[in-house]
Amino acid sequence: MKFRISKEAFLDGLQKVQHVVSSRTTLPILSNVLIVAKNGRIQFTTTDLDVGITGSIEAQIEKEGATTLPAKRLVSIIRELPASEIEVSVDTKNHASIRSGPSFFKIIGLGEAEFPPLPDFQGAKEFKIPQSTLRDGLKKPPTPFLPMRHAMCSTVFSLHSVMGK
Repeated sequence: MKFRISKEAFLDGLQKVQHVVSSRTTLPILSNVLIVAKNGRIQFTTTDLDVGITGSIEAQIEKEGATTLPAKRLVSIIRELPASEIEVSVDTKNHASIRSGPSFFKIIGLGEAEFPPLPDFQGAKEFKIPQSTLRDGLKKPPTPFLPMRHAMCSTVFSLHSVMGK
């Protein structure tokens, strides 16, 4: 895999998905971001097995491919790079080379096959709700007969009339 991208776009894409990455995990792959380069776009995916997020940005793809790299380390490297243009190349052993101006970094990643897949939402129903309705529903206090415990405070959405059930 090999691509060129602006520092600002790369950093913006990574920062949008890195917040899901846990620093303490029993599976090393969950500390990584899945990077897929194809069709003129770079797709970033992170998960902690409970929450997953995917985002994509445009880039100049020279060679399509995929890998996973340590998310927090990658963000800290990209943030400190001096030049605005970044070139990333990844070999078959998932060793990534990052070049920007006079700077050069190597990061060892893991194969994309080890990254847990996100759930498939094909056929999932969608609906739109006005922002004010959602905001007002979230502001309502919990039911008064339940004890106030942080672990028990949650919101349940009942969508039967919206989904036609």
